[in-house]
Amino acid sequence: VLIKSLMQFETRKIQIVHSPFNPANRSIIRPDILIPWRIDNFPEEWHVSVCDCFIPGGHLTRSIFEGLALPEEKPDGEFVEKAFIHCLENSMEQLGYLLFKPQGNSKYADIKDYLTEWEEDDQDAGLL
Repeated sequence: VLIKSLMQFETRKIQIVHSPFNPANRSIIRPDILIPWRIDNFPEEWHVSVCDCFIPGGHLTRSIFEGLALPEEKPDGEFVEKAFIHCLENSMEQLGYLLFKPQGNSKYADIKDYLTEWEEDDQDAGLL
């Protein structure tokens, strides 16, 4: 849910859609890593991103299924979306993002730590 919110899935109307292609059509060269699914309303800023989960233009790759047990029948859109989100979670640094996970019980734990560090710096500088 967090990744989808950060990506603005709802506001950008991003969807994972089935995008079948004819593997017998040899006039179009496609890498073997592509799967017949793509990201509809692909984020513009991701066209220059390097990620194992997708290629520029939004076509998904087989790497989204790495480490997951595939269903016996063909995966549906919900499964592919979950696999894509899982792949993104593991590829955040590759995309250039850092996902900071909160520590401590308080929802304000990071703020308290920051203020404590600030006070310590002021004390070290002799300002307090």
